Amino acid sequence: MKPTPQNPFQYDSQNYRILERLKNGGVTNAEMSVEMRIPKYTNRISEIRTKLSYAFEVPCTPLGGGLNRYTLKYIPPILPPPHVELPEGRYRDSRVILRDMRREQGELF
Repeated sequence: MKPTPQNPFQYDSQNYRILERLKNGGVTNAEMSVEMRIPKYTNRISEIRTKLSYAFEVPCTPLGGGLNRYTLKYIPPILPPPHVELPEGRYRDSRVILRDMRREQGELF
């Protein structure tokens, strides 16, 4: 069983309702705007992405005809390398390092 995040949002807020739908398999932009009556769903998705821990992503999959499906994806933890060389004056946090490692491994496109 994959872990699911706790819902950090106020009960019955737009963010709370969207995250609950994401935890139950995903939601389309049409469902959010028409069925759930959330016209600015892209802002809500951004807020959810910001609030979730680095172990979860909310990818968007185009289904065609302007329809997109948002899902909740668990990212299992991997250990970063003990030392990451960077150009002088550059800073990378661990989330960026992990994302780049996953891209190199072919897990992200």
